[in-house]
Amino acid sequence: MGEHQGARSTLMGSRTSSLTLKSKGITSLLPNFDGDNTRVFVTWFYEVECLFRAACYSETMKLELVLSRLKGFALLWYNGLNLSRRIKGRNGVEIWSELKHCMKQNLISNSTLNGLWAELRTLKQNSLSVNDYTKLF
Repeated sequence: MGEHQGARSTLMGSRTSSLTLKSKGITSLLPNFDGDNTRVFVTWFYEVECLFRAACYSETMKLELVLSRLKGFALLWYNGLNLSRRIKGRNGVEIWSELKHCMKQNLISNSTLNGLWAELRTLKQNSLSVNDYTKLF
């Protein structure tokens, strides 16, 4: 079993010291995610993506950072995903882009995402739409 696969299979255990040292700055900025709310997932996902765009981490490091922030239902979901994949003879999730795809596919539907975008477009600040209001600045 590879070093990263071993770290993933003991999620509640301690992370390697090199991971902690390399990621110390960004780890404190990454929000926790417990998987109980679609709106929270969308916000969490975009925050994580923004932080990763600003940092230069490998896909494996990004995965390890995200795994350190999964809590509650999200952690149970991830463990179930990996168990299901291993039962089918496949490898567990090994990189962030793979987990990102699985999360988007399983934790949010297109109709929910479209509804959230529609809600954002119809928000008002006094009599101005959010778009018109932001143009003032």
